[in-house]
Amino acid sequence: MEFRDRLESLSAYYAALRSTEADKARLDAEFHMIIAESVHNVVLLHTLRNFFSILASSISDNLKNLFKNTKARKLIMNHHKAMYDAIIAGNAEEARTAAHAHLVFVEDNLLKMRQEETRIQRSLRRTENLNSSR
Repeated sequence: MEFRDRLESLSAYYAALRSTEADKARLDAEFHMIIAESVHNVVLLHTLRNFFSILASSISDNLKNLFKNTKARKLIMNHHKAMYDAIIAGNAEEARTAAHAHLVFVEDNLLKMRQEETRIQRSLRRTENLNSSR
């Protein structure tokens, strides 16, 4: 998540500065990769493409879990809209800030989900231990 935060914040920043009208028209289709392509930096694009291909299933699973929570889904969509609006407006700092806020939110929520899963697993083990000792 830390690496993704740096790359996507940087991408949003440069996409706001460099994206063409054609790039902007494509933004709602494949949001994150279009941002990377709009940077017009081959090294950054290649890095992000490889990164996303490696983590695609993990990102997809994480989003599915986050989207189960209606409030989280709405906030994620608001984050995407803030990034989109900043890029369309050419506001690089606002785009970087929005990308960072989005990824901090995702990371915090994934951490909370993992902690809850750990609590559930611990509780199940205690219950199993109680039942087996009887």
